[in-house]
Amino acid sequence: MIIETVNIIGKGNVGTHLAGALGAHVKGVASKRADDMADLSPEVDLNIVCVNDDQVRTVAEQLPEHVPVVHTSGSVGIDVFGSFEHYGILYPLQTFSKDRLVELREVPFLLEASDDLFYNALQEFCQRNLSNTVLRVNSEKRARIHLAAVFANNFSTLMLHEAEQILNDVDLSLDLLRPLLTETVGKAMNNGAKEALTGPARRGDVATIQKQLAAITDPELKEIYQLLTDRIRKL
Repeated sequence: MIIETVNIIGKGNVGTHLAGALGAHVKGVASKRADDMADLSPEVDLNIVCVNDDQVRTVAEQLPEHVPVVHTSGSVGIDVFGSFEHYGILYPLQTFSKDRLVELREVPFLLEASDDLFYNALQEFCQRNLSNTVLRVNSEKRARIHLAAVFANNFSTLMLHEAEQILNDVDLSLDLLRPLLTETVGKAMNNGAKEALTGPARRGDVATIQKQLAAITDPELKEIYQLLTDRIRKL
C-alpha cells in the first residue's frame, strides 16, 4: 500500500496547513457540508478529516468506506472509523492559526492505524511529506498527550491574555514580558517545570500574595490566582 493522493475534509486551521504542505498530493478540499463532500474524488488513496471533534463521526458516515481514512483530532478515538477497511489517526501536536506559518517538519505527528499495512503506508507518507518526527501512539496515550497540550498551550495562553489585560491597564503591552517568557519556557524545558518554578508562591511570600490578591478586582480571576498559588505551594 502506497499513499500518494489525498482529499482533505475541513477548511479550518489544521486543514488549511495540511493542504498547503501536501500541495500536489491534494486532489480535493471540502468543507464538512454533504453537498461539498460530494464533489471529492473517490479515487484517492486517503481521506484526511480535519473537523471539530464532535463532527468527525458525522463526516465519516458520508465517506466511502473502501477509501482509507484518518482524522487529525487529539481526543477522538480510532473506533469512530470502525466500519472502514483501513482507518487511523494523523494527529499533529501543534497549535495552528491560518495567519501564521508553521514549519511542519518540526511538528511531531502521532499516528495510529487499524492494521500494520496501513500504518506503514501512513508513516512513510507522513515522513516523506510532512514531518521529521513520527510516533506510533494509541488512542489512550494520545488522549493523555492532548490533555497535557491543553494545559501547556490553551491554559497558558489564557494566562497570557490575563497578563496582557493587567499590562494594558497601565498602558503597557504584552511584549514587555517576552524576555521573561522566553527564559521561563527554556528553563522549564531544560530543568523540568517543577524545578523552574519561582515567584511569591514558590518562596512562601505571604505578604506579596495577599497584596496581589487585594489588587485583583475580578472575583473569578482572584479565585484563579488563589487556586494556582495553592497548587504551587503544595508542590
